[in-house]
Amino acid sequence: MLYHDCSYDIPQDYIYHQQVLLQNAIRYEQNFYYDDLPTETLLYKTIILVDDLLMNSDTMLACLRSLRKQRPLKIVVAVPIVAAEAALAIRSEADDMVFIKMQTRINLANDFFTEFPKVDRERVRELLLKSKRKSESIER
Repeated sequence: MLYHDCSYDIPQDYIYHQQVLLQNAIRYEQNFYYDDLPTETLLYKTIILVDDLLMNSDTMLACLRSLRKQRPLKIVVAVPIVAAEAALAIRSEADDMVFIKMQTRINLANDFFTEFPKVDRERVRELLLKSKRKSESIER
């Protein structure tokens, strides 16, 4: 099975092995960030998938394809700045896409943002768990 159409003569078994490692890492990260809480169903919901900058489409396309498997009603991609080539690829997979500025080519995030602060993973975890608890209390 071919996993990527631009493999640069990398053996497919190596790519498969790397894919398995990444899937395990994703499971670990999901457990870390969500503390083994049950995931929400996305069935028939409208999803807004946000990124701060899209220089290429690979990661966003992977997210879109993963979300599609959960059968949401609609997926909207929202990003302030997007590379033209990435926008073309994403538009073919998302139901809608909104952006502020499209560039032919994007070199660095610093070209667009005066501040691009790092958020440590503990803070992200704290915010996600807080959000989850808040949404659970609203549903009751």
